[in-house]
Amino acid sequence: MVLSWTGRGLRRALGEPRLVALLWLVNLLVSVLAALPLVSRLVTVLPASPEADASLGRFSISLAHDMLLGQIGLWSGWVTGLAAFALLALVLNALLAGGTLECLQTHDERSFGHRFGRGAGRTFWPFLRLGMVAGPLALLGGGALAVAVGAVGGRLDRAAWEPAELTVRAAGALLGTLLLTLALMALDLTRIEIVRSSPRAPLRLFFRRCGALLRRPAAPLGLWLANTVLLVGVLALYLLVRRAVPVAGWVGFAAMVVAQQAVIASRAVLRIALWSAEGELVESRWPAVPPTSGLPVEKEAVVESATDEPDATDAGAVEGEVPPPPAAEGPLADGAFPEPSDR
Repeated sequence: MVLSWTGRGLRRALGEPRLVALLWLVNLLVSVLAALPLVSRLVTVLPASPEADASLGRFSISLAHDMLLGQIGLWSGWVTGLAAFALLALVLNALLAGGTLECLQTHDERSFGHRFGRGAGRTFWPFLRLGMVAGPLALLGGGALAVAVGAVGGRLDRAAWEPAELTVRAAGALLGTLLLTLALMALDLTRIEIVRSSPRAPLRLFFRRCGALLRRPAAPLGLWLANTVLLVGVLALYLLVRRAVPVAGWVGFAAMVVAQQAVIASRAVLRIALWSAEGELVESRWPAVPPTSGLPVEKEAVVESATDEPDATDAGAVEGEVPPPPAAEGPLADGAFPEPSDR
């Protein structure tokens, strides 16, 4: 089931080239906006550093220390930049998720731009609230679990088994990452249901989906695992190309830029495929219920019977037609008249 959902999601993503191009373009613009201040700062301060020339051939720890905490001090500017970037990412994520899910979940005859804009505008505020609540909760919950398990492991420094402390700390980090992943899965499933049925309490639905994933996490984890395996395959292919093509001159540099953009486009394809597969999961577990009038079943039946139109085959049902008189019974039937008496 998981593999079939993943395969259909990939086919659906490859069949939406405009959606893939839009996600790739937005990611490219955000990356450029995030990198420009850093690049301009490095261009300004690196020529004055004696370690800059040595860092061209190998990584320099002293230069990295100076860049973050030392004389160059990029960390002071990174705090504000990271905060602004996080806010921008939160807003763009809500817009892109709403538009993409609207295009994947609806099949009307409207244009691509209309459907994407409709979904982005209609679900922006619910998606933004979900992101502002679910993101910090997931980070705090996963971090607290990892720290708690790591604290338990810290007391095993004198255990008979030497790797005990390291093993427990690694298990804590793994459990924290798993909890964070489950929260992100619940966020995806909640967003899909918002696009599909527009529930009145999105936050309450998010917590219900968190509980459902804690009870039955196999299928969502399988979808994310399959998507992660594909992403790792793409990155491995990029590393092979990176090793095979030497970065020497403008040709090698252009080849690497193209390869990196291909990785970003592949990531967009895999994200759309994951959303499509999760949509099938939501449909299988929580099928959409058609809206009702809000009346009980008995009252709805009475209302329907009272408003039903008369059948045209019934006597007197056709407007303007007078029903015939009932047929005579007994001796007056078939036009017979009584005989006169002898009186």
